[in-house]
Amino acid sequence: MQAAASGAKDVNNSHRPFGGWQLKLAAAHTSTASDVIVSRRREHASAAWREQERGQPICQAAYENDLDEIQHLVEEDPDVVNVKDNFGGDTPLICACRRRNIKVVNYLLYAKADINLTNNKGRTCLHYAVRKRFTFLDYLLIVILMPVMLIGYMIMVSLQKDIGVFP
Repeated sequence: MQAAASGAKDVNNSHRPFGGWQLKLAAAHTSTASDVIVSRRREHASAAWREQERGQPICQAAYENDLDEIQHLVEEDPDVVNVKDNFGGDTPLICACRRRNIKVVNYLLYAKADINLTNNKGRTCLHYAVRKRFTFLDYLLIVILMPVMLIGYMIMVSLQKDIGVFP
């Protein structure tokens, strides 16, 4: 019975192009080759994505606070001050304002960069210029001083009311 079963097994393997271990080896070889192809595609896509992320050279220079590079690029083409980055639609002025690069911002404004251009989020450079990050100490001072100032204002108003400044 066992011989018949093994005979049946041989019959089943005989119609395949490869026998048992040969099939496993071929599958391993095929998956390795496809992995290499997929890996190469990922590397190519990754390089293209990195190039797209890097975007315009002037925007990259504005992020990195490289004023010399920005001056060089603006001398070559004055219209480059209003170009939008490929990744987020940021202009060089937005890039400089995001990183708080004051010298770059001053130069771009001098080079007539448009402050009204928006990025993909609909924000201008002014949105990033006025954004302020408070530390814990700033919040603590606000929480302590606001009530003190409010109480002082109320006392001042009540005193002025008592002496007849307000009708």
